[in-house]
Amino acid sequence: MDDMITKLADAKPYELPNAVSRAIRTVSSPQFFLRIAERADMASDSEEREKLSALADNLVTTIQAVVDMTSDNLDERAKDVEKVVKAASEPDSGEFLVPLSKERVEDMRLTMKKLDIADLNEGFLSTVDAWMNKAYQDGMDGMVTILQKVLQIYAGRVISNSRIQLQANVGAAVTGKSQGTADKAAAEELNKNSAASDLLEQMLNVDTDAWEIEARKGFEGECTKQQLVKEIQRTMEGVVLGLENGSMAQRASRRTVHTATAAFSTLSPLTSAKSNSVSYSNRPLCRNHLRKTTPLSVSYNPPSMTTNQTASVATMVEVDANDLPKEMSDSERYLFDLNGFLIVRNVLSAAEIAACHDAIDKHMDEAIARDDPSLRNAVKGSPMYGSGPPRLDLGGIFEWGKVDSKVFKSILSHPRLVPLFHGLLGKGYRLDHIPFVLMNNKGGEGFQLHGGTVDCTSGEYNHNLAYTCHNGNIRSTLLGCNVMLVDHNPGDGGFCVVPGSHKSNFKMPPGMVDGLAHQEYIIQPATKAGDVVLFSEGTVHGAMGWTSNTQRRCALYRFAPSTVAYGRSYFRDDEIESTSWPSKFYDDLDDAQKSVLEPPYANRLDRPNIKEDGSVEVTQRSERKRRHDKDVFKTKYF
Repeated sequence: MDDMITKLADAKPYELPNAVSRAIRTVSSPQFFLRIAERADMASDSEEREKLSALADNLVTTIQAVVDMTSDNLDERAKDVEKVVKAASEPDSGEFLVPLSKERVEDMRLTMKKLDIADLNEGFLSTVDAWMNKAYQDGMDGMVTILQKVLQIYAGRVISNSRIQLQANVGAAVTGKSQGTADKAAAEELNKNSAASDLLEQMLNVDTDAWEIEARKGFEGECTKQQLVKEIQRTMEGVVLGLENGSMAQRASRRTVHTATAAFSTLSPLTSAKSNSVSYSNRPLCRNHLRKTTPLSVSYNPPSMTTNQTASVATMVEVDANDLPKEMSDSERYLFDLNGFLIVRNVLSAAEIAACHDAIDKHMDEAIARDDPSLRNAVKGSPMYGSGPPRLDLGGIFEWGKVDSKVFKSILSHPRLVPLFHGLLGKGYRLDHIPFVLMNNKGGEGFQLHGGTVDCTSGEYNHNLAYTCHNGNIRSTLLGCNVMLVDHNPGDGGFCVVPGSHKSNFKMPPGMVDGLAHQEYIIQPATKAGDVVLFSEGTVHGAMGWTSNTQRRCALYRFAPSTVAYGRSYFRDDEIESTSWPSKFYDDLDDAQKSVLEPPYANRLDRPNIKEDGSVEVTQRSERKRRHDKDVFKTKYF
């Protein structure tokens, strides 16, 4: 915060709007202005005091100007979004019928085509995102589906337009040779791959539900899968990766490109994890989850763009750790104690989510399918079983190097999560299991219900997973931490839980562990990409079969209190006396992250603890006691 204040104080007036817009959440916070005042009071130089006082005045004016400019632009974009959404309504009745008919989707596409391509910007996407969140909060699943279709159509048009621009620029800039030679080489390449280019262009201009059909038609003609793969890769490299990293435009476009790949990669049965070329997203573009056609009134009221959109813009700005809570709140403590789990919203940014997906894509061929019958986790025919495809497990996420493992390792001491880990596990908490990524393709198998302080199947007390709360102190013997990398909308499947079951004293009635009985008590929490679900392993949980076209992706961690161990992966197989994790785990870690990899032992025995400010302190007994133990036991620790 101090660095930012210094930079802003030294900035020229015309530089302030851009700087403020990039960090609107931080600079508009009361803490930021209080810190400016504190520094002004402490300044011994009158010139420094005047500069800080002027900064505070300028910030007030600049913040208002940025918000006003954003609001004006967003009002126009809201009108554009409204035009496209209204095109989805029935001409006669003005109602929305979900799932949308081919005619309504085409009307939406034609309406989008009439909009100026320059107006299909981050403001347009942020508007759609804000409306989608409001519709979701209001329980309007049908409207969420319509807005997802808007994003599909948007991505198709933007990618198609960018491909045209990219082709127009092919020439000397591509080959590094003379213009004539470059044009000739580009023309030859285009002719060789024209069938694939035409097929991809056709797919971009039809509804995604028809992509599989279009892919089949194309493969019956002159285009091969290999040619289409090459064309998609060219589009990814030349168009999608050229967009601003982590922007909503890149996310929407990346999702469409991957979904196009999935449309033809799933034409033949998947025989191994290595054959999986599938889609993922931060806003899953999936078919409607409603069980029947549902009329929706066209009088749906979108959120106020002046207030709601400013919040949406702020979520794309990196959050200052100083603005995050330093301890678990009373509300969070109550909700976890009540339900046995807690949803922590917006832990990861859009850029961090994109980085996780990029890393997973690079290592997709390392994923292992749980296709052996002895590895299946659900009873065939149950809601957990899905339609059959096995779950995919991807390990090694801490061993992918500085760039690809960075976000995954950040969870160890993430400033938003540390206060919650302290509140649920106590200081000195530790990583207990090696984390990994779970993936499901459409129809993929989930996991029957399991766990419980009292085991849900046997009815026996399970001290290894126990949940307790005494004198206001919560402790989970083992805590699950599920980092959601794609949206889990209502009906998509994935993580499910029986709220309150961490306090149950009895085993489950027959059929419930398989989801065949008492389904109304089994909840699938709706989450967004970047959310984290913390749950006691003493809470009965599992996973429903996956129904979305988007590949399910989440990273699963398990943490324990300082003196507790369930897993034993911190014992090296090759060094029986060692109590360290695989060596690559420790690469590029800071002190706080390293402290979470300590083996189990009590805090008072020189255990490093993460402090509220993110630094690390070592808790110790007195020097005299330590010296006495060494005299008695001849070792440093008893």
